[in-house]
Amino acid sequence: MAVSKLITALLLAVPAFGTVLRSQAGTCPSSAIYWGMEKDAASDTMFAEHDLPTPGECEAVMSEVPRDGELKLCGPGKWSISRMSCDKHEYKNVEIDHPKEDFTKTTCKVYPLKDYFKINGFIGSVVFTC
Repeated sequence: MAVSKLITALLLAVPAFGTVLRSQAGTCPSSAIYWGMEKDAASDTMFAEHDLPTPGECEAVMSEVPRDGELKLCGPGKWSISRMSCDKHEYKNVEIDHPKEDFTKTTCKVYPLKDYFKINGFIGSVVFTC
């Protein structure tokens, strides 16, 4: 009786443990992206955190962005941002790399979109890897 309870507990625990591992592997807890597309009354950028794309997968954004917009990227990872849709993502994309050795969860860097003419005014797709 005790053995059958132990086997049942193990059979229930193993899939749950696998789900936890997959969910942690699918996200990058030390990385974050903030979009700064609006200014406050003092002309300071107001940043809003957004969910990271699934690592390694292209995510369609297909949005106009203000020419004075900014991105704040935190933590380690590599971001590839393109004005094109996912099927043409590699064409004129901008890559931003945050090495693990230099960036932690609290290490952020702001990127003005006006400095990246390839994506200034429109972002079509984003790929993130960690």
